Amino acid sequence: MPVEHGQTPMMSESAISDDFLSAAGVCVWEWNAERAKIRLQHRGDAGHLELNGDWSLPGFQTQFDGLSANALAEIFKTIQLGRRIDSVLTLASGEQVRLLGNALETGIARGLLFGVHDFAPVEDNSELEAVYQPIIDLGSEHIVGFEALARWRGDDGHLRSAADLDSQQQQLLDHTLAISMLDQASATLSEWYATFPERSLFIQVNLTGADLFRADVLQKIRDVAASDVFPASALKLELTEQMALQDFSAGVAAAQALAASGVGLLLDDFGSGYSSFAWLAAMPATGLKLDPHLIQMSGQDRTKLVLESVVELAAKLNMTVTAEGIETDVQLRALKLAGCDYGQGYFFAKPLEKREATEQIQKSSP
Repeated sequence: MPVEHGQTPMMSESAISDDFLSAAGVCVWEWNAERAKIRLQHRGDAGHLELNGDWSLPGFQTQFDGLSANALAEIFKTIQLGRRIDSVLTLASGEQVRLLGNALETGIARGLLFGVHDFAPVEDNSELEAVYQPIIDLGSEHIVGFEALARWRGDDGHLRSAADLDSQQQQLLDHTLAISMLDQASATLSEWYATFPERSLFIQVNLTGADLFRADVLQKIRDVAASDVFPASALKLELTEQMALQDFSAGVAAAQALAASGVGLLLDDFGSGYSSFAWLAAMPATGLKLDPHLIQMSGQDRTKLVLESVVELAAKLNMTVTAEGIETDVQLRALKLAGCDYGQGYFFAKPLEKREATEQIQKSSP
């Protein structure tokens, strides 16, 4: 619908794809302080259909018990730019829900609401293992973190990528991948922070658009971020722009919900496909990962200008820039000259099993 100058639109009725969020069980919410309205759009098979629609704050409060109704008033009347929202509230029915979100625009906050349950454990999949590809500080050339990548341990003992799996294995992988990778990343971070407390290492985990609307995945991220062994920012989640292409408003709401947990967010494969400045402006991201195809072109004059401009823009937005897919010394020199913060690729190391990664950390000690 047309938007007048200076007016911020609420989410459109057709904004959220039923197919995209069909397995969700969450409500996407948006608060508009100027209108004093909150809109909730429910998707998935779980409950909370009664929360669908546009609400005044007093009307929305009637859906909660007394203490939670008062807490809601405090949350929405005192929202400030950049404030994280993370509250467990009790509905009038007695069910507990978690309200996660963030305010990145004056008077506008977005996020997700989902039930707080004792989620059934994900089916054990001991064949699924994380391997870790080093991420290098291009200034010092020391290891500062890793990207966790999924591998499947075959009957022959060798690790295989998802591309090598049959359809039945792939279906199981799709269901278990996010939770398993988050669990393994958390365990590895705990081990590394105990062994190398001075290194402030991080691990990056890939999430799909569908993962961001699974209540069990959201709760797992919240639990990992609450670790007392490592800071929440040591877990960084890589998000692709495909989520925004399928549903911009829902994608932003999900990202702001994640940011409320304190984890880092990275825009993955930046510079490929339909990279959008609107997505870049709306996302509470802490970094960009350049698409490997752009890295392969880094020696070209026009590409150098593009890289320098992206790095400059990211710096103004307080984002780091990681160059993914570095394979040659020529590429490394070009990316250093462009000002990229971090590098990743086979020029430095292939993905490593945890034992090998730990040995590399020891060798890379400053």
